[in-house]
Amino acid sequence: MRIEKGVKPELLPLVKLEGIGRARARVLYNSGLRSMDDLKRAPLPKLTGLPLIGPRLAKKIKEQVGGFVKADEWQNLKKKETEQQRALTEY
Repeated sequence: MRIEKGVKPELLPLVKLEGIGRARARVLYNSGLRSMDDLKRAPLPKLTGLPLIGPRLAKKIKEQVGGFVKADEWQNLKKKETEQQRALTEY
């Protein structure tokens, strides 16, 4: 698994999650989210505030680790999901 994903041993638990490769695993690890329990307890705003972690991926991570998310957090996440990327000409 280490060779396949190209990661150090400390990132192995994180790269087992769907949607998490070595770059995102390193971002999670460096932000203090090093285990499944850490991810389970992490609030959604902390996850979505990290680089390379968007609202959809944060939702997917929480679903995979079985974390508890409050209803109002899901609503805020849904609002962020509907936001689309804008072209530079729109600024």
